[in-house]
Amino acid sequence: MKKKKKKTDPRVQQKELARFHLDYTRQVSEFLISIGLTEGLQAFSGEAYRRLVHRHNLPGIIAAPDSEISPKMLHLSNYVLKKNFEDKKIESIPGGPSFSLGFYFSTELDFYNYITKATPEQIPNVEKIRQKIKPYIDHYDEKFKSVFTLLGLLLVAISHAALEDIKEMYYFTQQMGLPNLDLVNQDRKKARFIIFVMHRKLREEKEIMFQNEMRKVMKISFSFSDLGIKDLLIPAKDLGIDSPFNTIPLPVYIQEHALKRLSERLGKRDAAEIMLEIFFSMEKPIIKPLSKGNALIEFRLSHCKVGYLKVGMAEGALLVQTFLFLTNNGTPEGEKLNHLLGMQKADKKYWEIDKLSTFLESDLEDNEELKQLFITAGCKSLFDYKRAPKLSESDQSQRLSAGMSAMLASFVHKTHESREFDK
Repeated sequence: MKKKKKKTDPRVQQKELARFHLDYTRQVSEFLISIGLTEGLQAFSGEAYRRLVHRHNLPGIIAAPDSEISPKMLHLSNYVLKKNFEDKKIESIPGGPSFSLGFYFSTELDFYNYITKATPEQIPNVEKIRQKIKPYIDHYDEKFKSVFTLLGLLLVAISHAALEDIKEMYYFTQQMGLPNLDLVNQDRKKARFIIFVMHRKLREEKEIMFQNEMRKVMKISFSFSDLGIKDLLIPAKDLGIDSPFNTIPLPVYIQEHALKRLSERLGKRDAAEIMLEIFFSMEKPIIKPLSKGNALIEFRLSHCKVGYLKVGMAEGALLVQTFLFLTNNGTPEGEKLNHLLGMQKADKKYWEIDKLSTFLESDLEDNEELKQLFITAGCKSLFDYKRAPKLSESDQSQRLSAGMSAMLASFVHKTHESREFDK
């Protein structure tokens, strides 16, 4: 039997609304004072005053017309977005008080457009107000860019945190201005200034010929918020691989075998973490050239080297063939261990020193003599990883946001250059 919802006393509701309105009015006044308008809201009257103190809801919502996106995922994505609109802080002016990202979009953005375009008929003292807040107006363009960069990073973080399967990707498109009620299921309570439409796409999979066998491979692609899906493209020469294509950026595929080895040797990890670490490893590669047109690319977790991606050419593309743990045969460190410990492949497998879990869970580090042999072989980073700062699952969006910043900033810069060129 369902419990009846307790009706809220209308008087209590009125008091709550009055309190929210008062808090919001104070916040608007504090913002105006912080940007140089010492009178705060008292500088305005009539329609201008009413417009400024009209309390806005949070400005953004995620909608998902794609039936493949589950209601649970949509709810969680909206929760993360809401929390960030409430919690992320933006300085009013450099060195000034901070206000929430939600306040910027729902209130400050509207205020700036209003005050810079208002006529003396609308606001009689508008020129005097503009003069008082001139430093704020002069700095606004730079602030606008930084806020939208932050918003882009937030969407990237949400799209990657949503990953449950390594084969999928999520990205957003934006609709700004009047809300599209069709996208929010005719629920007017959900109408916002910005609607982020969530899309799901699977990474491209196919079979390619490698070493006289057909191998299952997956293209390495990433979602960039409202910029959509972008493939990882790298010239072979950047990886130290000789190729007829040489300077031409080539798509990068990863063999199913390599993903299995990553899982076996590093333990089960979030799909988002694995794909991002692959991207970071390949984007600015630290290379160990091999013979026969192959290369080893350092692979790191929490900035600690834990192994290598073995990369070569296949059918005009770059192929991540396998993942080698740091102690495996075929790595510089693994070959040194063979010499120092007198070990071969079967010995490493028996003692399980070909897995990260052994270095995290065993007492291997307590034996100083043995530890020094591993360090001499170049495996100190495996012990370092045990103490490296790692964020909890609840901090995933923060980790992804921080990790994506350089990559996204570079991509956005190139996109803007391209758009300027097109003009």
